[in-house]
Amino acid sequence: MYEDLRRQVLALDPSTVGLVAAPEDSGVWGVLFELGMPGGSASLVAFKDGTTSLYTSRGYGIIGGGQHDHIVTATRNLISMVARKLDLFRPEESTSPPEPEQVVVRALTHTGTRVAAVPDADLVDGTHLLSDVFFAGHEVIAHLRSIDETTAGENPPA
Repeated sequence: MYEDLRRQVLALDPSTVGLVAAPEDSGVWGVLFELGMPGGSASLVAFKDGTTSLYTSRGYGIIGGGQHDHIVTATRNLISMVARKLDLFRPEESTSPPEPEQVVVRALTHTGTRVAAVPDADLVDGTHLLSDVFFAGHEVIAHLRSIDETTAGENPPA
């Protein structure tokens, strides 16, 4: 299921979900922020309309982040940062998930997907040119996890 969701995001025509380019637009309509971990990966899906979800290759997921103002704000901040640094992204050549200990950020633009892949160790000290994107992506994930933890007690397993 995870691979199907990733494939759908990467193949999405943004106009089919109302994400059309505006003259003042940077061209970035979404970000796929992916973290490689031992035994799998996590993918944060963030669209400029506030749609925000998190999926892992191990079957965990959080959807509906766009229903929370603080998540929409964090999502738009992430997209804005990616748009400002778009010159650091190269045209997409592969849609492979990240390797362990690698961060792959895909800028979903109206002219195609652009990608930046960086070892996470290079980002955590804050000196890499994409460190702020890394921290912004983690902020969105933290907000998503907080709403997941808040709602986990509302529907306990039977």
